[in-house]
Amino acid sequence: MITQLMADPNRDRVRWLADKTYLQKATGFAGEIKRSKIYDPPEWDMPAFTS
Repeated sequence: MITQLMADPNRDRVRWLADKTYLQKATGFAGEIKRSKIYDPPEWDMPAFTS
């Protein structure tokens, strides 16, 4: 059983929501559809070091 689809991390992030909607409609898949974030920059601020 497939519970989740994981898209290529190199997909265009700007078009991702449109692509995701297209995939849902084209396949009829009701589970989660995500784009891998393995190559995305971290979501935290770089620490500031003082000397």
